[in-house]
Amino acid sequence: MIGGLTSRRSTARLIHTPGHTPGHIALHYEPGNALLVGDAVFNCGAGLSLGPAALAADPAQRPASLARRPRTVAAVGLAHGSALHGSELDGYHALLDRLTIPRPSR
Repeated sequence: MIGGLTSRRSTARLIHTPGHTPGHIALHYEPGNALLVGDAVFNCGAGLSLGPAALAADPAQRPASLARRPRTVAAVGLAHGSALHGSELDGYHALLDRLTIPRPSR
């Protein structure tokens, strides 16, 4: 996490997720448990993906950035394709499982 935005009515947590661009972020809107991932995940054509490597500043950083995002969310908003909610989140979880670097056990 790199910070947060707070108003009298809501809170959004900023999560640094480099890869697409060096300063790319995701926003976790905590009251509604929604995650906005922007250009980090595409929901086009054949399903969810990280998008073309040619469109990323540093494609190698993208899997580690996925691991920084909250897993248990009610919805995921994307810049490319329809938002995910309900059973559509299964595809998001499968993408995380397939691409993230396993975290060490404690």
